[in-house]
Amino acid sequence: MADRRPKPRVHPPSRPQSWQGWVVKQWRWLAALLAAALAGTVTTIVSDTATSGITRITAPREPFTWVKRINPDKLYGNCSRQYMVVSDRAPRDMPPFDEGSWDDWRRETRGVDHGLTHVELTLQGRSAEATVLQGMRVRVVKRAGPAAGSVYAGVSEVTCNTSDQAQRNLYADLDTGDRITPMPAYDGRSPSAKPANGTSEPGDHQAARENERGEILSFPYRITDSDPEVIDVGVETGDCDCSWVLELDWAGGGESGTVTIDDGGRPFRTTASATKGVGYLVYDWDTHEWKGKSASSEGG
Repeated sequence: MADRRPKPRVHPPSRPQSWQGWVVKQWRWLAALLAAALAGTVTTIVSDTATSGITRITAPREPFTWVKRINPDKLYGNCSRQYMVVSDRAPRDMPPFDEGSWDDWRRETRGVDHGLTHVELTLQGRSAEATVLQGMRVRVVKRAGPAAGSVYAGVSEVTCNTSDQAQRNLYADLDTGDRITPMPAYDGRSPSAKPANGTSEPGDHQAARENERGEILSFPYRITDSDPEVIDVGVETGDCDCSWVLELDWAGGGESGTVTIDDGGRPFRTTASATKGVGYLVYDWDTHEWKGKSASSEGG
């Protein structure tokens, strides 16, 4: 009787895999791995965006640039100017006042601006299309009592002249609140809230808003790549040790936003003196030492 069971199929021997085939297989495996990793990364980005805001990804670049100087080496009018810091260093450890760079001296002494911090902003558009600077605020991020330490004063005895460029001089008083709109300087020449002798008094608002050329000093300002602006802001206090930042609102190119301007990644800091009425120290270049002056001689 014949055997009717199916005979097992005999497969032909497989050919050895070529090296090209091996490479293709490895690339396919790697592509699948990368696709899976990318999918996970995108999921993470979407998840982070949902919780922290999409501004990190889609925030427009400001249509202007700015350069900042703190306590710049510039003077106003025919004058000498005094610059003060509060420092906990003993007089024998304080370096001489560096007239060449007030801010470098402040950092070297670990001092805090006493009474006034002066910030100069040079703003310029990136193109011929105008950007409108809509307004500015001083925002206090930390407020405490006046810092302890001695008050050291540096005086520049250089006779100085006003610049030909229109001066946009504003001031803000930290003692009036935590969100302050800087106002035009009273004399139109220096970023200080103190009225200058022979110029407008605080109540004379119109005079306070004009500089010596009769130009109104108030927002908004328009800037382009060929028409920059220089704005000087003087921020003052007589009662606090305040850390603060500037916030500048802008609009242009169909976008708008707010730029935060600080001291290299940390807030600006301005303090009154905890030892009011005690006086301050000035450097005597003849004896090469710091010597005290009475409080009645103090000025800014």
